Amino acid sequence: MAKGLRKDFSTDLKELLPAVMDKLKEKKGKVLTSCFNTMESILKYTITLEDLLDNMKSVLPGSEIKETKENACILLEKTMLKTNISLLKKICKPIADMLVKTSDDKSGDVRDACIKSLGVLKARVGELLISKCNYFIYINY
Repeated sequence: MAKGLRKDFSTDLKELLPAVMDKLKEKKGKVLTSCFNTMESILKYTITLEDLLDNMKSVLPGSEIKETKENACILLEKTMLKTNISLLKKICKPIADMLVKTSDDKSGDVRDACIKSLGVLKARVGELLISKCNYFIYINY
């Protein structure tokens, strides 16, 4: 649907995204694979990472379920690897804030996924932009 409708699908996507993000709490591999594939096609054809940030903000620091946070970090990491660098530089600060807040989680898996995502962000946007954020000084990937 995302490929066929493209930008016309973005109006209906506001109701679909919370349901897909809610499925990130699943432990079954097939469900997670389907969620990741759905989100990747949505991000490829319909919306940008900037549009997805509002839904991510409700999941990452806000969710109580550790699997949801961990899988959202993995999704964010995959998305950042495919996102245009100029857009990523534009939205670097909100992503970094969200990931830093989530990295204080009590679950080790969530913390690892967050730090890995922060490392990808640092690698993609560069050292100069990252140096403006004080909490990135000690992250070396």
